[in-house]
Amino acid sequence: MLSQKLSQLSTTDHRHSEISHLVNENMAQTIPNYLANGNQHFEQIIGQALCPATIEELRQMAILMHQFSMIHLQKSLWMAYLQSGTGQLQSTYQTDGTGPHIWPPQVTQSMKNRKESTDDHACLTYVTQYLCELDDKMKHYQTALELKISRLSTYVHALETYVQQGLQSARLAMEYHIALIQYDYNDRTLE
Repeated sequence: MLSQKLSQLSTTDHRHSEISHLVNENMAQTIPNYLANGNQHFEQIIGQALCPATIEELRQMAILMHQFSMIHLQKSLWMAYLQSGTGQLQSTYQTDGTGPHIWPPQVTQSMKNRKESTDDHACLTYVTQYLCELDDKMKHYQTALELKISRLSTYVHALETYVQQGLQSARLAMEYHIALIQYDYNDRTLE
């Protein structure tokens, strides 16, 4: 239903079809409650005076902002994986600039689940490829956001604030996981 409304709002421009693709991709993923259809709080933040089509288009922009931010958070986690595995993660016990190459258990377990080698080179390749995929996704979302922002610039600040508040728990969870990587790295460095 949401993607149908988006397609009604978009023109035949190629960039609009990209947005529609990203939104359809998002629909396959779980849309957070704070951005779901019928969320009264979202509609109060945006304003009751707007027509339903504009509210839905703003909701789509907020979903794109949410997805972009989630990928950014995910990228920070995978950067911590990379730093740990390449010895660049700062340890409180390290005196020079480089520490031991310790791949976090999340990476090695994922490699084992894929029935791949867990040697240093394989883990490095896996993590760097995933980071490249995240970069590509971020570029697509950035392009889609820029198009939406150019058309609905009046509402950008309110939507950004709303999305950042909605992402607070996800941000805290990601910071927790990054801290766990740091603690694991420090413990394994001491061994």
